[in-house]
Amino acid sequence: MPIPCLRFLRLLAVLVALKLAFVESAYSEFSCASEVSYSFKRGDDGAPSEVRIREVRVVGATEVAAKAELNRWLIREVHRARELCAKAEGIGASCLPSRLTALSPTLSTLDYGARKALLEAVTKECSGVKESCLGAKASEPKCEEIVATPAPGAAEEAKKEEGDKKGKKK
Repeated sequence: MPIPCLRFLRLLAVLVALKLAFVESAYSEFSCASEVSYSFKRGDDGAPSEVRIREVRVVGATEVAAKAELNRWLIREVHRARELCAKAEGIGASCLPSRLTALSPTLSTLDYGARKALLEAVTKECSGVKESCLGAKASEPKCEEIVATPAPGAAEEAKKEEGDKKGKKK
């Protein structure tokens, strides 16, 4: 009977040693992030503006793996930003026709001078709404290493458990 008991204790000692080795080691991953945005120009003389869509952040086992996964996500998000920019440009383009349709009953009752003044005012107002899409882009990826360290008391607890089991063995 003593031989199986010794095997069990040896196995238990190996398991405790493995637990100590794992608890004291640090595990690292890499996190990479990039911001996706699009630029547009409002009106004919407006300054370019940038609209931030979202920040894409991924985690990988290595920096190369994290950057590869980030690039896959960025392709989708930049495409989505281009679609949003084109949609905003289309909204500005539909300003004049929608205003004229809404004002058509009023325009027919006005004389030439009043109608001309109203059309110029609507045209001027809608020219400020017009947006020209300049493009979508992703910022340069920023990667950082994430090191997961064990809890401060984890190593001491594992050593204490090992000491308790050795004390019971004697």
